[in-house]
Amino acid sequence: MEAYHGNGDVISNMDKLILSKQFMWKVYVDIVIQQYGGNILDAIFIAVKAALLDTRITHLALVAQDEGKFNIECGESTETNFFRLEAANAPLSISVNQIGKSIAVDCTEVEEALLRTSLWVVLDQPENERTADDCVRLRVVKQMFAGGMDPRSIPAMLDLAVRCGRKLHAAVNARLEEIRNEGDCNFPGKSFFVE
Repeated sequence: MEAYHGNGDVISNMDKLILSKQFMWKVYVDIVIQQYGGNILDAIFIAVKAALLDTRITHLALVAQDEGKFNIECGESTETNFFRLEAANAPLSISVNQIGKSIAVDCTEVEEALLRTSLWVVLDQPENERTADDCVRLRVVKQMFAGGMDPRSIPAMLDLAVRCGRKLHAAVNARLEEIRNEGDCNFPGKSFFVE
């Protein structure tokens, strides 16, 4: 998940997490895998983006005390006294797999068992729909399995990753926006995938 760090361009309001040199918020995202059906890394990136966008962090104030100590004060209502992380620019992952001489994305568990090798590509959301494919920022490009990879297939694999990444970013953003517009959806049974 190092692709989320970078130079502050992923979470644009990261400075709000720092209260002082000694006090800061640490944000953890726990991933629970309930069922494995293949393509797990790509699913994890979607889950992390959704979790970061849904995270509420309470505004706190530091009040100086004697001997360099601080008191942490919190407003009366944590329901209204919060901010959200601006993580709309969070990258997503596309795993491009080589099965025999073919390349494929979104492989099932059975298809993953047949992989020769895989190229893991983490890419940023394009600035807009007119952004050229060669201008989309790739944060990570890494071969995932030890199988041999024909260097001549890498450009086609990267091209497929960028094309699929564009569609994935658009679909994920549309669904997250839909959920956000519905208001508070913190009730049992609500899911990212529910239509």
